[in-house]
Amino acid sequence: MTSITHSGHELGSFSANVLVRLLVAFAFLGVVAVMAVPYLPLHPEQTRLEDLGARLSVLRNAADSYYHQHNYRYPGEYNASNGRDRFHQGQEQEAAAAFIAQLTQYSDATGRTSPVKTKDFTLGPYIPDGTLPDNPFIHGGDASAVEIDFTLTRPDAIYPADGRTGWRYYLQTGRLAANDNTLLEDGSQTSYR
Repeated sequence: MTSITHSGHELGSFSANVLVRLLVAFAFLGVVAVMAVPYLPLHPEQTRLEDLGARLSVLRNAADSYYHQHNYRYPGEYNASNGRDRFHQGQEQEAAAAFIAQLTQYSDATGRTSPVKTKDFTLGPYIPDGTLPDNPFIHGGDASAVEIDFTLTRPDAIYPADGRTGWRYYLQTGRLAANDNTLLEDGSQTSYR
């Protein structure tokens, strides 16, 4: 059997050598690609859902910490100026302002707040950067604002979201929910209620 040569080399062995090197190179690139896949950005909607869950978790943890350190009082339940006056239906805006102050400032055991830590104001802040996180699904409303609801008393019930604020806090039960009415691509709503 004769082999074809080119410049003194057999083409058959030259082609096999190149093919083996190419296979090794492609195998290496495949391994690199498999390692890089977890770092590729997810679908934008999935990323926003995960972001919403993380932000809601921060708020829920802050509210729970406040509740346990303030004699089982919910943030926004009592006036942040004197710690005595309890808010009632019709005082939703005042309760929302107290909710924000009590989570973002230092406080005493009654819920009075101070922007600076003193010997009397040693608790908190539960959200150290001073602002509530935005709900990434709110467009056109105030994505970091909280709406207080006094009427709902069942812990498993919630009202439909209206999207005017980023968050809704049910003061009678301590339940905090995302207040967005976003429909996802599959037609469902966000599940953080």
